[in-house]
Amino acid sequence: MKIKIGKENLQKTLAKLQGIVEKRTIYPILSHVLVQAKDEIFLEATDLEIGLREKVSGRIEEEGEICVEARKVYEIVKEMPKEDLYFETEDNFWVRISSGNISFRLAGLDPKDFPRFSEVKEEVFSVNGSLLRKMIKRVSFCTSSQQSSMNLHGVLFEVEKGFLRLVATDGHRLALFQSEVEGVLKPAQWVLPKKGVIEIRRVFGEEGKLSIKSKENLLHFEGEKSLLSIRLLEGGFPEYKYVLPSGLENKAIIDREVFLRALRRASVFSGEKGEGVKMSFSPDGRFELQVEGPSGEYREGLNIQYEGFPLRIMFNAHYLIEALNVMEEERVRFELRDQESAALLREEKSDAYLYVVMPMRMLE
Repeated sequence: MKIKIGKENLQKTLAKLQGIVEKRTIYPILSHVLVQAKDEIFLEATDLEIGLREKVSGRIEEEGEICVEARKVYEIVKEMPKEDLYFETEDNFWVRISSGNISFRLAGLDPKDFPRFSEVKEEVFSVNGSLLRKMIKRVSFCTSSQQSSMNLHGVLFEVEKGFLRLVATDGHRLALFQSEVEGVLKPAQWVLPKKGVIEIRRVFGEEGKLSIKSKENLLHFEGEKSLLSIRLLEGGFPEYKYVLPSGLENKAIIDREVFLRALRRASVFSGEKGEGVKMSFSPDGRFELQVEGPSGEYREGLNIQYEGFPLRIMFNAHYLIEALNVMEEERVRFELRDQESAALLREEKSDAYLYVVMPMRMLE
């Protein structure tokens, strides 16, 4: 194999692949990148759960393929001058990387040993890349850090009646974002690991339309130059529709930034020994926040729009801060029933994003 590639283009591609490559593994091949040159040039990496294949522009002088250690080749390319680089394979899986009077010789591995994901041709649906990144940002923080039989450490992707819905929950709160997409033929559900979902945002950036394809236990995301394959989590996902509250009698409309800043101030003490932020809603629009921690107290009063009964309730401030951080509208709707039931937080004008949060037990 002998190929010529621009340094900046190659460095950017290798940087993407670093997030996929297994850095500590008993299988040396998983710490390597597969370089293929046949009609076009592709670089590929996998950890057996996630695979990324990137197309790179360059000139093929001789077809072939080789596996090179991902971190080492990235360091080599990064330190090269901003000129075209040559990759040329030699006997016993060695590869020479050169530019001008600079030359590196790097040991490689047999490309036949590299695990490859099977190709999928049938598209399930397509979605705008920037929209999918936005959806992931709004729900992925809600996953559990602990593995569970109900896959709370993953994100549910669901297509139904022309809509794509992303759902995540850790058992104390739930985030849901839905949007119309093209090409949905039949209802389907997939649960993706959080690492894979994060890689979708990192790999595709602001790319245009993505084609999503499904095969057995894999979901493929294909863009113009990138193909990301993610192995699905086994098992089910909670029946989230049963926990979405409806008919909540008490409704507040609050300026998002004002609410966010108040909660950040409350969080100075609210994290101490599990203390939450106590909230008091009054029919006259008076809204009070209060925290009593072992090292200090916080109190603040705000004027809001409120329809409902007098209500005192307590929440984990961090849970509310995370949701408000990913919302975009100026004002939010906060809908509640009582101090023991789940509350609903959403943007004032849009129902595309829903955030359900359980209150904390409040001892009077």
